[in-house]
Amino acid sequence: MTLEDALQATMRAAIRDVVREEIRSALAERRSVSSVEDAYFSVEDAAAFAAVHPDTLRAWIKAGRLPEHRAGRELRIRRSELRRFLAAGAAQVARPTPEEEAAAILARKRSA
Repeated sequence: MTLEDALQATMRAAIRDVVREEIRSALAERRSVSSVEDAYFSVEDAAAFAAVHPDTLRAWIKAGRLPEHRAGRELRIRRSELRRFLAAGAAQVARPTPEEEAAAILARKRSA
């Protein structure tokens, strides 16, 4: 084995060790971030995070716009799902004006 071969082998081993360590630390960081994102909020905590009333959050869940999770009888909201929901702007759905709502109610009564 020449000096050049020994040097190349040493460099390969050193680079391999550095790359392995970097991959381990990146994977550990990714796991810790994903575990935080997969954490669950209570309704009150989620409402505080979203800056809305807890009843608003319950209405979004009841309407099927936000997924719900149960821990026994307790309602929970996954942090990552709430972030996606808020980022998509789904919290601001155009509601009908009072006149449009009244017209829809009257149309239903007339057709019945």
